[in-house]
Amino acid sequence: PRFKAHIASAWANMSRLKEERLVSEIGTSNFYPHNLAELALQCDGAKPYANEIFIDATNQEVEFVAEMHSRGIKVLAYHPVRYPFPESVETLAARHGVSKQTVVFAWLCGRGIFPLVKCRGEHIEENVRAPKELQAKLTPEDMAEIGAAEVGIRKGSEWFAKIWSAHNE
Repeated sequence: PRFKAHIASAWANMSRLKEERLVSEIGTSNFYPHNLAELALQCDGAKPYANEIFIDATNQEVEFVAEMHSRGIKVLAYHPVRYPFPESVETLAARHGVSKQTVVFAWLCGRGIFPLVKCRGEHIEENVRAPKELQAKLTPEDMAEIGAAEVGIRKGSEWFAKIWSAHNE
């Protein structure tokens, strides 16, 4: 109820920021299909430029990502690296001689998803350069190998996403 009661005014406020050129685009965080539908319903078909959701190798959100891409919504993945890594990620990392994180980042980029990562020092360079290099080398079979690691949000440890994905549904 609270979400539905405030979405129109929140979107209007964000739209004013865009009109005043204080922001170039309006994005959302943790908007799942029912949230995006409510936004469109209450705000004359509005859609965010980007939507940040929880995605990792075991919670891939394949259908939802495809839906957002078809609507022109960019997808940002928060918390894309979770330990322990699925066996497929470890196998690909060893096969390509890169870190497991690089495999996950390259796989996400190959799906048109922008991973949000926290890092310091030399990892910054690795997190930008290495996934781009690996992405060009990943085969459809490699991508499918990671795809097989999907277990869904209900079996993962990301408690906030479990709750929020069904919030106000």
